[in-house]
Amino acid sequence: MRTNFTALAITLSFYVALPSHAWGPKTQESIVRTSALFFSQDAKTPLRNLLSYVLEGSLVSPKKLGAVCPDFQTNPVAAIKREIHLLQAVRAERIDPYYVYRLGVLGQLVADTTAPMGTLNPLYRGQYFADVDASVGRAQLTAQPRRIVDPHAYFGRLRGQIRDQENTIIREYQAGQGFAGLASAALSSDVSRSVNAVLDVWNTVLTRDVSNTNISPGSMQNYVLASLAFYLAKDNMAEVTSVHNRIRALGMNSLDMRRQVGDMFFNAKVFGRAMEEYEEVLRLSPGNRSLAEKMARYYKAVGNEALEKNRLEDARDALKKASELDKLRPEIQRSLLEVNKLIVARDDRLDAIRQANNLAREFEKQADLEADALHFAVAIRLLRQADEQYAMVTTEFLAESSIANIGREYVRSRTKAWNARFLQNAQTLSGSGTPDTARQLAAQTPGLHNEVMRALLASELNASLDQLKKELDGTTLQND
Repeated sequence: MRTNFTALAITLSFYVALPSHAWGPKTQESIVRTSALFFSQDAKTPLRNLLSYVLEGSLVSPKKLGAVCPDFQTNPVAAIKREIHLLQAVRAERIDPYYVYRLGVLGQLVADTTAPMGTLNPLYRGQYFADVDASVGRAQLTAQPRRIVDPHAYFGRLRGQIRDQENTIIREYQAGQGFAGLASAALSSDVSRSVNAVLDVWNTVLTRDVSNTNISPGSMQNYVLASLAFYLAKDNMAEVTSVHNRIRALGMNSLDMRRQVGDMFFNAKVFGRAMEEYEEVLRLSPGNRSLAEKMARYYKAVGNEALEKNRLEDARDALKKASELDKLRPEIQRSLLEVNKLIVARDDRLDAIRQANNLAREFEKQADLEADALHFAVAIRLLRQADEQYAMVTTEFLAESSIANIGREYVRSRTKAWNARFLQNAQTLSGSGTPDTARQLAAQTPGLHNEVMRALLASELNASLDQLKKELDGTTLQND
């Protein structure tokens, strides 16, 4: 089956540095991308949905590639075999992004190993790869049936095919013919060989099981730690949690493992989980003073930050943890003591403010009772006392401040309403109508509206005139 490679190859907008033995970056990316698209035709392995991770793995830097497969330069086939077995061993029901990323890394290794000119003269190798990059869009891909790969036999056979043409390509470049001869004629078959090799290796990884005894515990541990670092770098906390749970499920609970996981969380600023790991390490190794000091420094910094934001309880809790972890630091003890003093002082202020609000509400209740009895002057005086209590409440405590603000609004509203009632009922409010009663009401109720004061005075005058009239009428009758 022949497929037009042009439709599948995607040109990169930038070039990524690759190991000296690799295809050119454009060809490298095209080979792995095409392999992923072909492989995705199998619904069980939807690499198309995770294509970006495949490509990311296929374009890793030489430094990262060396970290994954440190001996690839010296023994590439052994490195590929070990990666195949590792990915078989860690394979789970769900193919996660990091696993796909490692498939991409493996795809790069396979493409590198199956590239012509990979071990020959660097000058002509570089020219050849550049020419392939410029021409790869016209390559015709020949797909072959999938195979299960035995790395040594499989890549030995392919390397034999490659060697047969490399010397001819070198001679053509030396003669100045360059890419016009065999190199150009063999382009489609060379690219097809790498694509089919990548597909065969992935097929082997995803369809064949291998005994976990072939993989050392250290390799498994390095894999899960690398996956944790991968997801932390991408801030993918859902996958971080999944990997963290997997570490525990696999029983990777050694002190060294927990310390490494804790350090990774700490460096990624996921401090809560870092402290969980560190606390477990300390529980199992209580004499680990360096770790205790590190945790104490962290909690001290958390406490100081909380103190700056006036979160006193948070500051107290953090400093308390710091003091328990490092009892030899007197400055931590002093900070904790100071925070406790601040909490006591704040609570005292809060109690005083709550008492002011409670007393104000009591004055309001009494005012309502007096108003119900039409004693508006007394009711208004009580409201003034309530307002004085509310005025003592500061904005330090939002809940109590809100209560006070609502209370003061109520006082203003009721005072206005009762002033109006007072004006309408001046004669009644003056009590018996005697001048002394009116004066007493006015004196006991400062701040009354001027109209209310005038009404009281008028009421007093009318009462006096009525009394005088009665007295005059009595004198007249006696004379008669």
